[in-house]
Amino acid sequence: LFFGAMALLTCGTTKFGARAHRGFWIAKICLLLSLLVTTLFLDNSVLQGYREFARYTSFAFLLLQILLLIDFAYSWNERWLAYDEESDVDGLCGWKGAILGSAALLYLGSLVGWVLLYIHFGSSECPAQQTIISLTLIACVVLSVLSCSKIAPHGTLLTSAAVTAYATFLCYSALASHPDDGCNPFSHRRHSALDIAVGLLVAS
Repeated sequence: LFFGAMALLTCGTTKFGARAHRGFWIAKICLLLSLLVTTLFLDNSVLQGYREFARYTSFAFLLLQILLLIDFAYSWNERWLAYDEESDVDGLCGWKGAILGSAALLYLGSLVGWVLLYIHFGSSECPAQQTIISLTLIACVVLSVLSCSKIAPHGTLLTSAAVTAYATFLCYSALASHPDDGCNPFSHRRHSALDIAVGLLVAS
């Protein structure tokens, strides 16, 4: 409720929306803490209803998240290109090399992730998991190739690499959430601090 209200207030260009976003910190903190405490007194049926609602509307959250990631990657690429134009260093030793290196690291991490996904989740007894991993891999490769072609004149390699890494993380998150012991070796493992940290980093 709190973040939904803040999103509605700041989606426009009104003065009140700007003040609500930049000010009233004490009131916002008190309101958020009050809402958090209120959830302790809610009936379980309400939370179950919220769970089902969140399950079917999470697609919108993921779509918004991928759009924000694409915007961030484009800004990252444009900022480093601007640094390269201002720099006196030519060739791959400057900011262009940093862009290519960052994209290469993201793709390398995704490649390692795909291999590990096939090893841990893609056994012969789990065709559904194999299909999910393969579709993720094929979609990432095809979209990366398209983004570097004339079909997508505004496409950049760094943006494609960031989206590929994000898609690989989403694939792992989905497979690791499956309750089947035969296809998920981590089904009995609680979320580790690393899983939580990566999830918060991606979400932020």
